[in-house]
Amino acid sequence: MDRKKLVAEAVEAGRIASHNLKVIQGNPEAVKHGQYDSIENYLMMVIRVAEIEKARLAGRTSLRTRLKYLVASILREDLNKGKRDAA
Repeated sequence: MDRKKLVAEAVEAGRIASHNLKVIQGNPEAVKHGQYDSIENYLMMVIRVAEIEKARLAGRTSLRTRLKYLVASILREDLNKGKRDAA
């Protein structure tokens, strides 16, 4: 798949995630009990990835920085999973 098409899809996903985040923040009772934090964290991650991709397309971030953020988000998710499993 073409890189520009992938970036465009990531940016669109970020725009949609931004809208969804506003909706769940406005109506937290619509989310199942206990899932609000994980949904919010996921949407924030999608928004960050979209912003990084948009900046990368414009040439404002290096590949090293992009990979660093990607690895950090994956490790953060792994650490959170470990905490949930232990509880």
